[in-house]
Amino acid sequence: IASGVPVPQVYVLEREAGINAFAAGHNPANAAIAVTRGALVNLNRSELQGVIAHEFSHVLNGDMRLSTRLIGWLFGLTVVAMVARFVLRHAPRGGGGGRRGGGALGVIMIAAAIVLVLGWIGLFFGRLIQAAVSRKRESLADASAIQFTRDRDGLRGALVKIGALGVGSRFADTDAEEVAHLLFAAGVQRAFATHPPLAERIREIDPRFDPKEFEVMRLRMNEERAEQIGGAEAKAGAAAKFPGLLEGAIVLAPATVAGLVGNPGTEHVLQAQGLLSSLPPGIRQLARDPERAAALFIALALDP
Repeated sequence: IASGVPVPQVYVLEREAGINAFAAGHNPANAAIAVTRGALVNLNRSELQGVIAHEFSHVLNGDMRLSTRLIGWLFGLTVVAMVARFVLRHAPRGGGGGRRGGGALGVIMIAAAIVLVLGWIGLFFGRLIQAAVSRKRESLADASAIQFTRDRDGLRGALVKIGALGVGSRFADTDAEEVAHLLFAAGVQRAFATHPPLAERIREIDPRFDPKEFEVMRLRMNEERAEQIGGAEAKAGAAAKFPGLLEGAIVLAPATVAGLVGNPGTEHVLQAQGLLSSLPPGIRQLARDPERAAALFIALALDP
């Protein structure tokens, strides 16, 4: 709604553990946004909203159309170099074809070598241009994301978690090199970076950022994961000790509960919607009014 862009198709890259996303398509009417499973697992609602807003900026500003054209140009240059290399590798060796045949073969070999050199030179400068264009568009997308969401903490938190997470934003897919400039964060290591350094992007959002926050966030994420695992084990142990008593109960550590305040996950929103729809119409009507809602909660608390 904030960007004025139609809702795109949405995909999840299930086998990617890194925090990343990208937008693809030729125009806002046929756009698609993909996020990694790592982004859904590690980001809260506010942080994921910042990432998606960043991708909406690419859709709105026409960056994805430019990125798609860059892929085509780079692939064309790569094909030229590949064809020349194929000719050099599979051309017959020796002068069995006579003087005239040998001369023609020599001309072909020289032409293929020239095309190969030109192809690799073109690819070199193509990747250089790709990286330069991408870095500028990424900075604009970060600024637009904050404009859309009116919340700089969400995008900032997502970038900090990328720096803290061991896998970061890396892509496991070996073909990610061709689409590196489409990604939310650097998914592959390459000579010409397609994204500004992570710390630089965060400082553009928050000049007071200290890189030590990466380590602090890493420790916090490890503690939360350990608490979640411990809570699940405690619930399983209690269920074995008191069969049927704790069925359906949710065991959460205090830090986990505090982290959910203002940042509900998708499953929490769906659970709330299901709970709301299950309430009698009279209670739902009372809950819509602030004064009546307070009396309703007191009554529910006193009702045995």
